Amino acid sequence: MITHGSVLRAVTDYVLIALKGKGQVIIADAPMYTADFERIVRLTGTDSVVEFYRQQGYPISLIDLRVEFAECKDHLVVERIPLVGDPKGYCVIDLGEHSEFIPVSHLSRRYRGSDYDSEETIQHHNEAANEYYISRTVLEADVVINVPKLKTHMKAGVTLNLKNMIGINGDKNWIPHFRLGSVSRGGDEFPGNNLVRELESLTKDRFKDSLFGAGSIPMFFARHLRKVQKALVERTGFAAIRNGSWYGNDTLWRSVLDLNKILFYADKEGVLGQKRQRRYFSVVDGIIGGEGDGPVLQTPKPCGVVVAGQDPIAVDLCAIRLMGFDWTKIPKVARALQLDDYKLSNCAASDVELKSDVSRWCELLADGSDPFLEFVPPRGWKGHIEINSREL
Repeated sequence: MITHGSVLRAVTDYVLIALKGKGQVIIADAPMYTADFERIVRLTGTDSVVEFYRQQGYPISLIDLRVEFAECKDHLVVERIPLVGDPKGYCVIDLGEHSEFIPVSHLSRRYRGSDYDSEETIQHHNEAANEYYISRTVLEADVVINVPKLKTHMKAGVTLNLKNMIGINGDKNWIPHFRLGSVSRGGDEFPGNNLVRELESLTKDRFKDSLFGAGSIPMFFARHLRKVQKALVERTGFAAIRNGSWYGNDTLWRSVLDLNKILFYADKEGVLGQKRQRRYFSVVDGIIGGEGDGPVLQTPKPCGVVVAGQDPIAVDLCAIRLMGFDWTKIPKVARALQLDDYKLSNCAASDVELKSDVSRWCELLADGSDPFLEFVPPRGWKGHIEINSREL
């Protein structure tokens, strides 16, 4: 689920060799707003890695880029704790007409982020603006080394390089994740045109909105009601696909591509230019991957794989193929290759070459039939993205 500290150690060794005593190394991320950052770095051994370097005289920084931590009980937020966040602060970047949300901006009232406050998400993404809250530490970096996990994702199909850049944004609620309701009504939360399902979605949404900032007594009753609702949904399978967790999610890939445009083209002050502003390298940790309902409910998938390269899309194409998926059916990758301005790749899909010490792997991009590692996709993507799968 999380990139292991042993991978960060190997990457950092080579970074320090390349720096030759100059520059600064910063390890940073902005995990889910309910994640315990200290526990993450302890479980992965990242804290030990950082301490090792500090003892050797290398002042490596470790930063949680989030502005807030939320404690959850029974799937409801019961407490919000402000965090220090990026010590250098944040920069509000409005992509304006260059945002991937422009074609669907008329549906902005349906945007939902990862938190309860839908109005905050809509405030930053509407017909007049498409804003993100970007870490200045990232903007001031000369080189960004992306170290994602080889794993599946319920809303994006897979995580890998492009999706991992969600971490440069300090406030998760500035990132639209899905649109409320069915596709037939302008949403992308779930497929079909079921009036009862639509009513359930709307009721749940209003329920969450009403709880935003609620006191302890309403929250006490809400938690018990939420447990009943979750049990009903999970036992009946009435709403197996929820919150845009399926291949028809038409929202999250737009946020992902917007953030990657910012990563590559925004200067230190957050102004977009025509030239790339920083160098980039990727190392995907696939030693033990994650399949199924990622990013947090996946099953361990031992693979013994590390995928690396200088082009985020080229690396993602190779990783997706190794997983046994069809990249043309994963929107964030397919759409990224269609960008006319602020391109994220310097090559076409047909130009990508997979090099490996395992000779058979080198032919995978040319061989369209071998499922190879055969990752199990998230439930909302089954039968849609696998090699040789037939669309539902």
